[in-house]
Amino acid sequence: KQQGKHAPPSEEMDDDDSAEEDEGARILAAIIITAAAPEMPKVKKGKGKRCKKPSCNKHDQGGGFCIVHGGGKHCADPGCAKHAVGGRYCRAHGGGRRCKAPSCNKHDQGGGFCISHGGGNRCSESGCEKVNQGGGVCIAHGGG
Repeated sequence: KQQGKHAPPSEEMDDDDSAEEDEGARILAAIIITAAAPEMPKVKKGKGKRCKKPSCNKHDQGGGFCIVHGGGKHCADPGCAKHAVGGRYCRAHGGGRRCKAPSCNKHDQGGGFCISHGGGNRCSESGCEKVNQGGGVCIAHGGG
């Protein structure tokens, strides 16, 4: 006698269906457990005081706050509210490192020199000497 389309499935198919249902139940349980787990806040490790601003885990830079929330030294130039860089002044008022080239007063862009004197990152295309504008390449090669 031949089995038709509506014949009951054989025992082998029952075992396969049962295994698939068990696997599906395990996957569903894993999804539920993962979704129910609370996300732990990221806390920076290390010693020292932290910023007084609630929910900020950055280090205290002076005055009880991090740089972002108003801590640290400010520019000594009257009326300037920027942060001091490497001394008493912000970069706009003379703070920070300067180019090592003789008679150059521009800011150091990396390696001790300004862009004009070879500092900073260059384009990664072979033979190109232009400045990296993002993504490792200059404007002409798709950066910026």
